[in-house]
Amino acid sequence: MEFFKTTTTVTDDPTEFRQTEIQVLDACLRCPICREFYVNPVITTCFHSFCSRCIREAIDTDVRDRRSCPICGEKISSEGNLRMNTALEVSVDAYKNARPLILSLSKRPERTASSNNSSDPDSRSTKRKRNIEVIDLSDDEVEEKGDSGVAKSELSLGKQGSIGGTEGSSVPLVSCPICQKDIPELTINEHIDSLCKNFLEPMTSSRNLTVPSANNNNNNNNNNNNNNNKISGSRSEDRPSGSLNLGSRSRSPTGSSSAPPAKRLAKLNYHTMTEKQLRTLLAEHSLPTVGTKPVITARHQRWVLLFNANLDGAHPRKTSDLRTDLRKWEEARERESKAKERKEKAGPVDDDAYQELHKSDFKALEEEIRVRMKAAKERREKENADTISE
Repeated sequence: MEFFKTTTTVTDDPTEFRQTEIQVLDACLRCPICREFYVNPVITTCFHSFCSRCIREAIDTDVRDRRSCPICGEKISSEGNLRMNTALEVSVDAYKNARPLILSLSKRPERTASSNNSSDPDSRSTKRKRNIEVIDLSDDEVEEKGDSGVAKSELSLGKQGSIGGTEGSSVPLVSCPICQKDIPELTINEHIDSLCKNFLEPMTSSRNLTVPSANNNNNNNNNNNNNNNKISGSRSEDRPSGSLNLGSRSRSPTGSSSAPPAKRLAKLNYHTMTEKQLRTLLAEHSLPTVGTKPVITARHQRWVLLFNANLDGAHPRKTSDLRTDLRKWEEARERESKAKERKEKAGPVDDDAYQELHKSDFKALEEEIRVRMKAAKERREKENADTISE
């Protein structure tokens, strides 16, 4: 019975989410063939997407005259019709990074409408009231802050409570060429220096804002000359490190971004090639050359598939990793071949005798499934009860 002993593992399935909408989203980012998240996705001429390796394997296993899309059945003449789907790959990577957070948020109990309406509206409106305070600092006090131009402008404009309540001249607003927001004309340079974060127009119906006096503006203009030279550099430096960069793509499977892009391997007519020619091709890619002609032919065919599928990704893997995948594939293929030989030697299996022999094992599996289904049902009922009680 140790064979049927199960271990608790973290599942990775759309059914982890309770919300149907998120389940559909999770399923749409998975390959229709392997049911896993897309890896190096490609799109066909019928506009269906698959993992590059999955669709290439499906095409290779089909009869040449019957190569078709696994979804709609449209004919796929050759692998040359497959195109990289970069947008889908970026979307899958972003979703995989955010999936744990989405999963944790989806499992939180939802707040009922009654709990939201339990508080007094008057008390909530009172909390939203803010005391408006006008701060007026002299020039000497502001200069002690270090950057006098930026500090004075922030204190004069950012801390104002009313538009016409302070002394100063009223100037029109101008549109920022970057964020397209209305900014006071005399503070447009400081606004750009701050990466469009400071000196934003308050939520008001007026088109004029009170700005610092002319004396303060002289200090601002002196600092603008130094700050303007740093605009382009500060924008690139302040860019979030986690932002997606779709412009650069590493196309070399060796891991070096400076290396030229690798060329795809062409499919060959193995029937007209000798064993010596096949072994030479394998040696060129540092692959094993041992085995009979069918073995080395299958090895090279698999290598062409792995190599070409790897080039469909934004971040190709190293060739050493591809050789490891090839070795594992050959080992699994050899195990299947030996298992098939043992089955053929054993002769046909008596189904009735087999069921009787493993009857106790089948019952144990059925009981295990019942326990798991019962536990899942109780867990759902408990979550629903907790949600209703809150």
